[in-house]
Amino acid sequence: MDVSKGMAKKIIFALGLFFFSLLLLIPQTAKAAENLPEDSFTAQILIGNKAVSRDSNNVIVLETNQYSQDQFWEFIPIGNGQYKIINKGTQKALDVSGASDKNGSNIQVYDDNGTDAQKWTLNLESDGSYTLQPACSESKVMDVEGGKINTNGTNVQLYQQNNTTAQKFKISIGSPVNGSTDLGTNFYARLSSSGRSLAVDGSNVVINNTKISKNQVWKFELNESSGTYTITNCANGKVLDVTGAADQDQANIQTYPANKTNAQKWYLLKRDDGSYTLRPACSGSRSVDIAGNSTVEGSNVQLYRMNNTSAQSFTIDKTNDEEQLPSENAGTGFVAKLVNSGNGKVLTENNTDNKVVQTTSINLKQQLWKFEYSDGVYKITNLASGKVLDVSGAWDVNGRTIQTYTSNDTKAQRWTLEKNGSSYNLKPSCSTERVLDVPGASSAEGTAVQLYTSNGTKAQAFTIEKVTDSSSYVSAENIGDNVTARITNVKSGKSLTINGSGITQNTKSGSSDQGWVFTRNADMSYTIANIGDKSKVLDVAGGANSQANVQAYASNGTKAQKWYVVKSGDHYALMPECAIGYALDVDGASTEENAKLQIYTSNQTAAQQFDIQQAQASEFASAVKTGGLGVDVSEWQGYISADNWRKAKNSGYSFAMLRIAWGYAGNGAMDKQFNNNYENATKAGMPFGVYVYSYADDENEARQEADYAISLLNGRSLKMPICIDLEDSRISYLSKAQQSKNAIAFCEEVKKAGYTPMIYANQNWLNNHLDYSMIKNYKIWYAQYPYSWNSSSKPQYNNHIDIWQYSDRGSVPGLSGSIDMNKAYSSF
Repeated sequence: MDVSKGMAKKIIFALGLFFFSLLLLIPQTAKAAENLPEDSFTAQILIGNKAVSRDSNNVIVLETNQYSQDQFWEFIPIGNGQYKIINKGTQKALDVSGASDKNGSNIQVYDDNGTDAQKWTLNLESDGSYTLQPACSESKVMDVEGGKINTNGTNVQLYQQNNTTAQKFKISIGSPVNGSTDLGTNFYARLSSSGRSLAVDGSNVVINNTKISKNQVWKFELNESSGTYTITNCANGKVLDVTGAADQDQANIQTYPANKTNAQKWYLLKRDDGSYTLRPACSGSRSVDIAGNSTVEGSNVQLYRMNNTSAQSFTIDKTNDEEQLPSENAGTGFVAKLVNSGNGKVLTENNTDNKVVQTTSINLKQQLWKFEYSDGVYKITNLASGKVLDVSGAWDVNGRTIQTYTSNDTKAQRWTLEKNGSSYNLKPSCSTERVLDVPGASSAEGTAVQLYTSNGTKAQAFTIEKVTDSSSYVSAENIGDNVTARITNVKSGKSLTINGSGITQNTKSGSSDQGWVFTRNADMSYTIANIGDKSKVLDVAGGANSQANVQAYASNGTKAQKWYVVKSGDHYALMPECAIGYALDVDGASTEENAKLQIYTSNQTAAQQFDIQQAQASEFASAVKTGGLGVDVSEWQGYISADNWRKAKNSGYSFAMLRIAWGYAGNGAMDKQFNNNYENATKAGMPFGVYVYSYADDENEARQEADYAISLLNGRSLKMPICIDLEDSRISYLSKAQQSKNAIAFCEEVKKAGYTPMIYANQNWLNNHLDYSMIKNYKIWYAQYPYSWNSSSKPQYNNHIDIWQYSDRGSVPGLSGSIDMNKAYSSF
C-alpha cells in the first residue's frame, strides 16, 4: 500500500468531519409560522391535553377551559416574524423573567414593555406544532418543566431546544366564552347545584338544602355594556360579591352593599349541559365554587380556579320574589310574649343560669321578647337582659337546652316561624327538623324548654301575643341564691324585724329577728325566710291585693310568700307574686320604731325602697336571747376577775350592763372598774352593754355625756346598747318634754357613732318624767322591783320594754354584794 496516499485520504476524511461539525454548530433557521393569520388573533396555547395559563403572574399548564380568560392569548405581529403575546385575563405580556438566557429561567406574565424578553418567534415543526422562542435567547425555547405536560400546575420555563414534546405547542385559534345573556335582562331565580342552593347566612354565602326561602332568591340585572349581571339577594338586599375583589383560590363569596366594582359583576358562562358557571369580572380564571364540593348544610361558597366539576355548575331556576315562603313574616320590631298553646305558660328567661323556662304570665320583663325580622329569619331578644334566644352550642340534637346568649348572629340565634294552625313552630337555622318544645308537654312551673324533633303537638306550638306598652313590666333581679341579708328601709334606716307574728321596722341590731335568707325559685321569685326560724317566711296576710299586712308565717309555697326583687332607683323594691303591681311598704311612710309593714300600690317612693345588705349568718346570731337573765355592775362591786365573770355566766346569767361613767368629761368621771370589767367580761365571753349615769340639764349636756362614753370605749365593740341612766333627783325638776329631749339627744349621738342606744328609767320616771310618745322608737331598760320575784313575774308597764331590772338585791356566784338583776325582753 502507498502510505502517502493512505495518509492523504485520512487527512481529507478528517477535514470533512471537521467542516461537517462546524455546519452543525451554525444555528438552523426553522420554518416560520406560515399557516396563522397575518393580523392579530386570539388563541389557546395547548400542550398535550392542557393549556398554557397563568397563576398570579406565573405561567403554568392547566386543564383546558373555554371559559377561562387566562387560558387565551392575543398574538400581535410586531415584524421580523415575531409576536407580542398578551394574556386575555390580565392584559400582561408573555415574558422571560429578567430577560435571562439560562436553562430553567421562569416564564411569566409581565407589564408590556417591548423588550426582547417579550418578543416571540413561532417556529413551525413538521408535526404542525410550534416552538416558542424569545428574542433574548438564540438556542432556548419555552418548555414544560420536567416534561409533565399533563399535570395541572406544572411550571413553564425556558430551556435548551431538544425536540421533546415538552416544547411542542399547538396554537388553537378562538376566543373565550365571555358570558351568556340569553336568560334576559331582569329576573328572579335560585342558583342550585345538585340540589344545593346558594343562600345568605348573615352576609356570608353558603349552601342550603332546605325548601325555598327568601334568602335563597336572587335578583339578576343585566349590565348591557359589559354583558355581566349584578346579582342581588332578595332577603338582605346586598349584592353577590368577591371579598376584597381577590383573584385567588378560596377567596370568600359574600353579599355586600352595591358598589359597581368588578367584584360584583358576574359573567354567566353557559355550559354544554345548559348549566352555568359564574365568573366575576375581577378574575379571568376563577368562578363560584362550593368548597370541597360539600353537601353539608351551611358549607362555604368560595372563588376557585375553573375545573369543570359540579361544584362550579349551577342551574338558574327562575322564580317569583313574592312566592309563599315557609318562614312567616309576622312583622318586625315588635315586643311580645311567647305563650305555649298547650298549657298557657309563657317563655321566660331564668336569669339564674340563662335557661329559658315556662312560667305563669305576670308583668315581668323576663317574659317579653323583641322580634326583629331580616334575611327571612327572626332574631328574638329578651327585653330584660338583652340576650338572644339561642340553641346551646348550636347542637342539632333532641333535648338540647334553649337559652339566652350574647348576640352573635349564628345559626343558633336565627329562628323561622312556621305556621302550626293559629300558632307557630319556632325552628332554629342550626336544625332542619327540630323545633322549640316543652318536654313531655309539662305544665309545671319553671320547666326548661328544649329542642326536639317536630311532631305537630301543642307542646311545640306557640302564640305570639304582642305587647304595645311594656313600661309597666318590671325586671326581676338576681341577687343570688341562699343569700343571707338584712332588709333596711331607705327612708327610715330601720330594718325588717319579726315582731310577734307581724313584721315591723326596728333600729339595726344583731338580732336574728332581723336576718333573712333569700332562696331563689324557678320562676325567679324569692322565698324570704327568717334566719332565727326558717320555718317562718315573709308572707302577705290573706294574699290580698291591697293594704294587707305583711307577716311571718309558716312556709307553704303560695304566691303570697314569693317575692320579686325589683330595681327601684339605686335600691330595691319587693313585689309579692300574689299582687304584681304592689310592693312592700312602710305603713304611712313612717320612720318610727316598730312601724308595721304592708303591701301598697307600687309608687317607687322611699317607703318602698330597701337595701338588701348581704351578711354572714353569724352576724345575726343573737348574743342575748329573749328571756335571758343578766346583771348590772359598777365600781361598787369592786374588782371582778375573768374567772368570776365565768362563774356568773356558768350560773345562767347571759348578759351584763357595765357602768362606764357618770356625767361628761370635765363634769363627771369614768367608773373606776370599767376597763377591768370590759377586759375580764370579754375574756369570760359574757355579752355586755354600758350605761352613763346622767346629770344632763339640757340636750347639749346629754350629747356631751354620750360623747364621753364613746371616747372611753375608744372604738371597742359592744354586743348590747349604750344606755342613758335617768334617775338622779338633781334633774327631776326638768319637764317631761325636756327630759325626753335630753334622752333623745343622747340616743341620737350614740347612733351616729354606730352603737345601739337605750334609755334606763324606773316606773316613776317613765310615767311622770318622760313622754313615751317621744321616746318610743328607742330601746327601754325598765326598773321596777316586785315584792317577790319568780320566773313567771311580769313587769307592770303597758308600753314596750327591752330589759326589765326586777331587783337590786340579787346574789350571783362570782360577784360580791347585792347585785342588780335583769331579764331580757328582746334579743341583742
